[in-house]
Formats: sequence, C-alpha cells, structure tokens
Amino acid sequence: MPVLGVFAFRVLAPAGTETLEKRCTMTEFHAEMRDRAATAVRSLRQAQDNGDDYLVEVREAELENLARLASDHGLRIPELQAYTAA
Repeated sequence: MPVLGVFAFRVLAPAGTETLEKRCTMTEFHAEMRDRAATAVRSLRQAQDNGDDYLVEVREAELENLARLASDHGLRIPELQAYTAA
C-alpha cells in the first residue's frame, strides 16, 4: 500500500513523566477514508441546514458505516468519533 506521509505525534502523559513520541504513516486507504468522512460530514450539515430529513438519515448511516470500517482497520479519524458505536 503506498504511503502518503509520515506523521509524528506526542502521547500525553501524566505530569512528571516522560512524553512519548510516536510515528505513524498515512496510507492511501487512510487518506481516502478521511476524505470520504469529511465529504459526508459536509453533506450532512448541508442536509440539516436545508431540512432534508431523508438525506440526514442517509448521511448519518454512511458516517456510521465509515466509522465501523475505520475501526475495523484500526484507523482513528476525528470526523468519525461521534459516529463510533459505544
């Protein structure tokens, strides 16, 4: 799978402990999932603004499916946090 970039992030730790830095790669699949999630969120907001209840339900279902798929593949996508099953 092609790698699109390498990202560094810091893991928050309790005060007085060492901060860890981890690196992860964003694959094409991860980038596509983020793009699809962002598009679905924009469409959901537009449907809500327009009062289109049917499209709101369709987009919410799409976001729930994307959240499940991301979870199945170990991806953390901020746009999908609200749609992840508890």
